[in-house]
Amino acid sequence: MRAPSEIHIKSFEARGLVELKRTFEVITPVFGGGSQAGVIDAQNPIRSASIRGQLRFWWRATQAGRFDSIQSMRAEEARLWGAASIPGLIAISVEGQRPAVSSVNAAGFQYGAFPLLQENPPKPLSRLNGEARLKLVGPIEAEKQMDEAMVAWLLFGGLGGRTRRGFGAVSSPDLPRPEVFLHGLHGGGLPGVSVIGPRTRMKMRAPQATADRALTDGLECLKRFRQGPGVGRNPGQHNHPGRSRWPEPDEIRRLTHIHAHQHAPAHPVQKFPRAAFGMPIIFHFVGGGEPFDQSLQPVGKERRASPLILRPYHSQGGYSCLALVLEDSARLKEHIELRGGPQVQYQLTDQEAQQITPIKGQADVLGAFLNFFAG
Repeated sequence: MRAPSEIHIKSFEARGLVELKRTFEVITPVFGGGSQAGVIDAQNPIRSASIRGQLRFWWRATQAGRFDSIQSMRAEEARLWGAASIPGLIAISVEGQRPAVSSVNAAGFQYGAFPLLQENPPKPLSRLNGEARLKLVGPIEAEKQMDEAMVAWLLFGGLGGRTRRGFGAVSSPDLPRPEVFLHGLHGGGLPGVSVIGPRTRMKMRAPQATADRALTDGLECLKRFRQGPGVGRNPGQHNHPGRSRWPEPDEIRRLTHIHAHQHAPAHPVQKFPRAAFGMPIIFHFVGGGEPFDQSLQPVGKERRASPLILRPYHSQGGYSCLALVLEDSARLKEHIELRGGPQVQYQLTDQEAQQITPIKGQADVLGAFLNFFAG
């Protein structure tokens, strides 16, 4: 009887491949993340397909400056990460222990989780307890690109929905500090692509004991800036909120020719600067004689993702909430409108910025928020 033939398997290096591994955990509650929108898969809470989509985004964000056109970037993206019915050269798998899933009350994260709370009954968030290991195998010449996409995801991204508001935030041991990582990137970008690099603007809050506390601290800071008493609006009386210090409500009153007797339009600026935070924005008026709800959105589109990322970062002092602004030069040329109504403006002049209290004279609204966020 002949002995079975030996099977020789070439190493990754011999096949022109490289293997990258990172152990990670999910440090904040997750919104959805399963194959069905808004629902987590308790048996398979961390799906390779979901991570692939996240890594593609962060690959574009870190690598766009290497290309001279979106077409050439898309071609390379398809080659590495795949396209419709065409597998890419990079294989993704999640190994090791599968985290246990438990429910979390979304009310504790109210400002960031409002889409869940609007459901009837309200949808829960999910907590993932335990570690998993992400493995990438791809062409050795793309090792640096793969590593930068993976580290960017671990520093700034997450699992599931609403990751730009800190839900499903992921973390891993031995990550570089965010500012060090950003400084080492190629930099540059393409119009229409959100990017990060050495010039990326980022600020951090003071450390908190837990990731959840860091997230709620950051979300409360955003809430105060946009509509908090004494910052985004005047102090109210009893159960009546004070008048907004932003110009959008009064400009809607002007455009619709509708307002309550005591709320005649008075703000001198006739623009919608909070569009910088992403759209749609639903403006809800309280009380009789006021306009119906209005939706601010990009012309010809339902939404525009927020360029602002808020999420906890694990440091030696605990967990600090960071705020980072994704850059895209095409955003400045975007047209916006009230749904079913006229086109409106949101870019401010320096003179207009002087008349909007929360931004303290800074025409760059996101830059003003970063200053407020840093305290």
